[in-house]
Amino acid sequence: MIVPKAGKVLCVGRLYCDLVFSGAPKMPVVGEEVFAKKLSTHAGGGAFITAAYLVSADQKVSLCSTIPSGPFGEVIEAEIQKSGIDSSQCLKASAEMSPQVTVAIPSSNDRAFLTNRSGLAIPNTITVAMDDSELSHLHIAELATLSEFPKLTQMAKDRGLTISLDCSWDESLIDKPTSRELLKGIDVFLPNEKELRALFCIKDEVANHQNEILRHVPVVVVKRGKKGADLITEASIITDSAIPCEVKDTIGAGDAFNAGFIFSWINGRPLYECLRAGNLNGAEAIKHIGGSRGAENLSQTLITEFSA
Repeated sequence: MIVPKAGKVLCVGRLYCDLVFSGAPKMPVVGEEVFAKKLSTHAGGGAFITAAYLVSADQKVSLCSTIPSGPFGEVIEAEIQKSGIDSSQCLKASAEMSPQVTVAIPSSNDRAFLTNRSGLAIPNTITVAMDDSELSHLHIAELATLSEFPKLTQMAKDRGLTISLDCSWDESLIDKPTSRELLKGIDVFLPNEKELRALFCIKDEVANHQNEILRHVPVVVVKRGKKGADLITEASIITDSAIPCEVKDTIGAGDAFNAGFIFSWINGRPLYECLRAGNLNGAEAIKHIGGSRGAENLSQTLITEFSA
């Protein structure tokens, strides 16, 4: 693992237009209709949401992704421009390509998604994006992006960058033994507990599999929702409790957590402080409907208090 250093962060991964149906009394089941109280549209995808929260801490961030075409893309472009993220290496999808859209139904404890993917996760501007001399860190927003473009890891290592990876649930990848091999070369892995258990076929306590997990990646941050988060390294397992708050929407909470952790980590803070910064960001995210809306209201003290 390379020593992290402060600098610009590049976030890569798919962009979606999130259609969020909030206030549903229950999750829909086959043969029944459920009525939500509200529908709202938001820019989505882990790459954008993490980038938005990083920017809220005055962190320099660039985004390399494909922006959907048509009205869905217009929603995303407007939010990117408002956020202040450097999107100069993003490309717009052709009009013939079906839009990347996620239907999201949040509840007080979890959420469900129905998503359409289209085209490639990363545009052909990726090499130019990674040649930015200001970069110090690459964040890959989902395992599926790395599976589609596995040379990302070596490209980052060749440029002396540290690398973080979120998992993001993907039924076609999550339980394949070959997917674990994608973690080689990653410095920080940030799955939620369900994803980690599926990826490593864990049925009992995660701590019992510490050595096996660390054979693939040296630092693992396990997001556990209202139970907080765990940080697994060779030296120890650290736990930090979640921040109590009103839950409006859990969409994007993990991506917001990533931003808090990454910001503190590249700025040289101790790992337990990075974990706390992640939980503080996650708590802010779930107070708002829409993945990045918490970043718009985020008090900088939530993560910059650890950067002094």
